[in-house]
Amino acid sequence: MGQKDIVLQLPADYTDNDLKKRISKKLNVKEFLYTIEKKSLDARQKRNIHWLIRLSVASKEIKGNVPDLTPPLIIPYQKRKEKAVVVGSGPAGFFSAFILQKAGFHTTLIERGSEVEKRAKEINAFEKGGIFSPANNYAFGEGGAGTFSDGKLTSRSKHIEGEKQFILSQYISAGAPEEIRYLAHPHLGSDNLRGIVKNVREAFISLGGTVL
Repeated sequence: MGQKDIVLQLPADYTDNDLKKRISKKLNVKEFLYTIEKKSLDARQKRNIHWLIRLSVASKEIKGNVPDLTPPLIIPYQKRKEKAVVVGSGPAGFFSAFILQKAGFHTTLIERGSEVEKRAKEINAFEKGGIFSPANNYAFGEGGAGTFSDGKLTSRSKHIEGEKQFILSQYISAGAPEEIRYLAHPHLGSDNLRGIVKNVREAFISLGGTVL
């Protein structure tokens, strides 16, 4: 079984069948497996808007060996007496607390606002009647500021592939779309976020973590 990385340019409305045909033609293979490594929309020329897709393709018809994949991020557990406190339940705060708890610390996550269910109700009351809550609004409350602005995932750190895949996997397990693994500018989606935030909170509590 050999492996090869390729980049394909496909129209904005391409289908899975279109993608498979292009892979087959590009590499001259009939039977293969593939994973999408990155996918970005190129809209620089309005008359030629298309997807740029980087793929990893494996096939018995490709010579060579499959290279080692990025190893998964392992959080070593050790029973500890120390306590940890994390302030803020946005993505950075949550994953700091989550990993500390997985590592064996007794971790408490403190959030100024309420859980996402109550936060959503108070934001809805503000939008409909102008009733403002200083603790539950677009900036404060469980999930952080991105919970009600489509949940765009960004990082300026370039050498964190293991950490990145760990975080994305946790979000996908909590209900995020699988495509966030490879989209160039992934979004969790406001419609999905209320459920995702609730599920990651419950995962943290199931490990013994405390949320205040």
